[in-house]
Amino acid sequence: LKELDIMYCVASTFCHSGSFPDQFKNLEILKISHFEHPTMLNHITALPKLRVLSLHKMVFNRYASPEIGAKFQKMKMLRVAELDQVDDAYFQLIVGCCTDRLRDIFFRANGSRTIETKTLLDKCPGLTSLGIDCQLGASKTTALLSKLGPQLQYLQLSQLVQIWLNKLIALLNKFDSIDLRALEYKSRKNDLIDKEPFLSFISKHGNKLRRLLIKPMWGMDSEIRRKILEI
Repeated sequence: LKELDIMYCVASTFCHSGSFPDQFKNLEILKISHFEHPTMLNHITALPKLRVLSLHKMVFNRYASPEIGAKFQKMKMLRVAELDQVDDAYFQLIVGCCTDRLRDIFFRANGSRTIETKTLLDKCPGLTSLGIDCQLGASKTTALLSKLGPQLQYLQLSQLVQIWLNKLIALLNKFDSIDLRALEYKSRKNDLIDKEPFLSFISKHGNKLRRLLIKPMWGMDSEIRRKILEI
């Protein structure tokens, strides 16, 4: 079996199965739609061929401690991680098990919690796709994009990420060349877009873009709109 989709993972299903990694030693893709037992992470990290990991609705008991991860192993083959409703403790734990093979990651925080991203920078320098939906300060976002910006092919930032569009565009314009194919940016409120820097971005990097989503569009100059349509 190479792909497994578990709709609801609780203690009574796989979490007490010590032979889980042996039963699914060829598993490459694992998706769990409702994940509420942290012990399962011990079994997940022991899957030797896992390439794609998708955990949705990570609802843990607030008294559960990530210290149970003493048996965690490096997920040496993992290339894609999707973490939905994760808090910082478990984000650090899971990303800490990743290696520089990881290429794509999307994470959404549980509620309005913040996520510390230094571990992501240290452990996963080869990222080419990054999606963030959580409270993340401008300095942390800038640090991420300053290091990963030239190699990113996909970038998605929700309205919770605290970086203005003009700041983002100015940051991307600093790079001589970027591989960006898709950019999705959702603002918390209407941004007045600086015309010249944005036109410079389109002129400099727009030839590679295949998808551009900016919300809201209010404040976008008509010339910018025309340039976007010419991409």
